[in-house]
Amino acid sequence: MQKQRTYLVGTSKLSLEFGDLTASNADVVVSSDDSDLSMSGGVSEAIRRAAGEQIRVDTLKRTPAKLGDVIVTSAGAMRAKYIFHAVTIGEGYLSHDEVIANVTHRSLRLLRELGLSSIAFPAIGAGVAGFTLETVAATMAETIVGELRRSEAPLAVTIYLFDRFGRMKEIDYIEFFEEVSIRTRGLSTATNFAATAGPTRAEPPVRKVDQQPRNVITKKIFLASSSELREDRKEFEIFVSRKNSDWVDKGVFLRLVVWEDFLDALSHTRLQDEYNKEIRTCDIFVMLFWTKVGSYTGEEFETAFGQFKEINKPFIFTYFKNAAISMGDAKQDDLTSLWNFQKKLKALGHFQTTYQNIDDLKFQFNRQLDKLSEIDFVRLDFN
Repeated sequence: MQKQRTYLVGTSKLSLEFGDLTASNADVVVSSDDSDLSMSGGVSEAIRRAAGEQIRVDTLKRTPAKLGDVIVTSAGAMRAKYIFHAVTIGEGYLSHDEVIANVTHRSLRLLRELGLSSIAFPAIGAGVAGFTLETVAATMAETIVGELRRSEAPLAVTIYLFDRFGRMKEIDYIEFFEEVSIRTRGLSTATNFAATAGPTRAEPPVRKVDQQPRNVITKKIFLASSSELREDRKEFEIFVSRKNSDWVDKGVFLRLVVWEDFLDALSHTRLQDEYNKEIRTCDIFVMLFWTKVGSYTGEEFETAFGQFKEINKPFIFTYFKNAAISMGDAKQDDLTSLWNFQKKLKALGHFQTTYQNIDDLKFQFNRQLDKLSEIDFVRLDFN
């Protein structure tokens, strides 16, 4: 049985390997774990054993985590520089494919932010989390290939298809591979793996993934809000990721920038300065509000508005959540900051929008994207 198959995706490589994830030489190894990062079963336990108990000290500092989050820790005794802990078990309302897409997408973003170039994934959620192999294969393949096609820098991504406990059989690998082939655009349309499988070679064959039929340009969306809207932010990120399936056909990739993508260790200045730098280069600026407007959120608006006055960029959208507030928990200073900011927007002549829940937010922002598409936003060049 051939144990590895590698594909060229633009200047990057995607490999499917039937082997031990903990033996990977990648810069980053991805674990699949619960919201407590207990590392007590399946691939996460194997990583804990390989990395040593010090890694548990790191994870305990970062719990509890949310379903769909990716938590970064050291790699202990492993060869990798970091472990990315993908939270696939926990309370929440995300579907299996949403969890997989979210943690895969976030992991690749963090890889780029850290200036690294190689990452090793397990079949995310296919073990203790109980996700079906078909869902894992289709969602990981689509997300990774989409990211690699748009990556300017060459990356090396490997998906390991069984762990050190040997629970997966050869037929599982074949089915996984075939599902990847079928569901992913152009990954493998000409060759049937099951028919060509043979003895392992020293140099595994490399195949080229069909490229997009047109050049794809990137439009950046910066999402700003306070931490009280964490769940809405996460759902918004998933919405943008799915919207990309439609906009790629228009020749556009929507890149969402959120503060979770930034690491304190990467900033030599005040971290807010890094956010502001990103805001000045974004094409769309989205702000979410509920009970308060923090000083940093206000600073982000000033940065975006100042940039808009100078070069008519970015488009600015503000959304205020119209949901019940517990007056026992509400703080007068927070509510006053919200009301003052609303007055400021009115004085500027800026149109603000309210939303009832996350579905309403996605519906309203989707309409705005459609309007931008109608004015040929995909071809607007502000530079």
